[in-house]
Parts: sequence; structure tokens; C-alpha cells
Amino acid sequence: MKITNKKIAAKKSSVAWLQRQAADPYVARAQKDGYRARAAYKLIEMNEKFKFLR
Repeated sequence: MKITNKKIAAKKSSVAWLQRQAADPYVARAQKDGYRARAAYKLIEMNEKFKFLR
């Protein structure tokens, strides 16, 4: 029975994560711009400031 409860809890959190992802404008923008993750925008911002990527 406890295993079932853990599976249900994991499923609920997964569904919540998917809903947050679908509502995130940076996720949609990353897909549109061809990036694999929204973190690309943070890397671009950091690189503009510190020039650590070629």
C-alpha cells in the first residue's frame, strides 16, 4: 500500500511540473529559438557580462 501512495505522489508532482513547464514563457521561447532548455538564456546573459564562452 505504501508503494502505491509513493507512486501517486510522484505522479501528482510530475503532473504539476508539466503544468508549470507548459505555462513558462521561457520554455516556449527556448523551443521556438531552438534551445534545449530555458537555461540557455541565463548562459547568454552571463556570457555577455563575463565573456567566458567563445
